[in-house]
Amino acid sequence: MNNASLFASHRTLILNADYHPLGYPLETLNAEDTLRGYFLGRFEVVSWSETWAHSPTTELRLPSVVALRDYIPAANLYGTPSCNLHNLYVRDRGLCQYTGHALRLQAADKAHEATMDHVVPRCRAGTSAWENVVLASWPANNRKGNLPLERAGYRLLQQPWVPSGADLLYLWLTEDRLRELPTAWHDYLKILKPTPRLLRVLERSERVVA
Repeated sequence: MNNASLFASHRTLILNADYHPLGYPLETLNAEDTLRGYFLGRFEVVSWSETWAHSPTTELRLPSVVALRDYIPAANLYGTPSCNLHNLYVRDRGLCQYTGHALRLQAADKAHEATMDHVVPRCRAGTSAWENVVLASWPANNRKGNLPLERAGYRLLQQPWVPSGADLLYLWLTEDRLRELPTAWHDYLKILKPTPRLLRVLERSERVVA
């Protein structure tokens, strides 16, 4: 890959001033924004990459990880993320909450297609809130329809719960996904520990599997 391609594809991980990720999904910068922020003094460099930016008169190594100089208390790491299908897929770890089958966001067949299901149907005043939605396969969602769980013959693997950005980020950062990210990022992502709420959810899930 030539220098121009490396520059165009470069991503810099941006951390809060406490060296924790800003939230979920991960906040990253492209090369141009990284250099602009660097020269404006908006953040400090935590780790350098092996990619260089070149101009007719100078060259500059691009950062791999930077941290904001000013702490952002409103960062969404411990806030409540948007309740949408992608985030629901992470919270429910890609499993249909009625059958336990592994699903995909983009599936070639309906049997493995991930959908958002309302436990209390919307026609019965159910809301699209975290406490009332679960990941479900298309067939399970279609079978349940507007019926209450009992009448549909389903039981939930776990009760719906409200995650924080930290919860989703922890669940999203599987070992396989870490291997796809720059090595320089790993130390600043592995510092995340399960929140007490997530620990309770994981413990309940283990008891159900057992």
